[in-house]
Amino acid sequence: MSLTKKASGAMPESKCPADFDFFDEEILNCSYEFYEHLQTQAPVYNLPGTNIFMVSHHSDIKQLLKDTKTFSSNFTHLLKGPEPAPEVTAIYEKAWQPVDTLITADPPRHKTYRNLVNKVFNAARVNAMENYMQEMAHELIDSFIERGECDFIREFSTPLPV
Repeated sequence: MSLTKKASGAMPESKCPADFDFFDEEILNCSYEFYEHLQTQAPVYNLPGTNIFMVSHHSDIKQLLKDTKTFSSNFTHLLKGPEPAPEVTAIYEKAWQPVDTLITADPPRHKTYRNLVNKVFNAARVNAMENYMQEMAHELIDSFIERGECDFIREFSTPLPV
C-alpha cells in the first residue's frame, strides 16, 4: 500500500482491526470499515477479550464449516459481548434463555433441524414461492427507490428472507 499526503499535509489515518470496538453500537450498525480491515490485515482475527474468532476469507470459511469437530457454530452465549453491562445482564436474566437454532446448532442437533427444514424447502416448494418472493422484492425496492439510496442490509437483505 502506498500513502500520499493529503492537501492539508497530514498523513491518512491508518487503522487496524484492534482499533475498533466490535460491540460498539456504531460499529454494529455500520461495520463495513471494520470488515474491510479484517479482510486486508487479519483474515483470522481473535476479537480482543473473547474466544470469538472472526474469519473473513471465503475459502477459509468453507474449510472451517466442514470441520465441525474442531469448530462450533454455537455462538448464542457470546452475543452479550465480552463483559455485558449490569443492565444487560439483568435483562437477560429475566428473558427467555437462548436456544439452539439451525444457525447455532452443531451436529448432531443441526442435522435434526436441517431434516425438518429440508422437507419444507424442497425444490418444488421453493419454486412455488417464486412469484411471492418477486412481489416481496419489488415492494421492498419500491419503499426506497425514490430516495435513490438505502441501507441495503436493513431495508432489503434482512427483511426479504424474514
